[in-house]
Amino acid sequence: MPDDHHIEEIIEEIEAIREELRAVRKRIAASASKVLLEEADTLLSVSEDLMNKVFQSLRRKTL
Repeated sequence: MPDDHHIEEIIEEIEAIREELRAVRKRIAASASKVLLEEADTLLSVSEDLMNKVFQSLRRKTL
């Protein structure tokens, strides 16, 4: 099992990825192609949900 320092590093990486996902969703929302927007938004939403689950799991381990 990773130590607390390693878990904190992972959490920081996850937070950065979550920020990137939000930025991508904003850029896609500005796109003219609604079909691509819907497909990409679904994929990003699933990715974001998974990242949130990992984040919460790691947070519980550091508390």
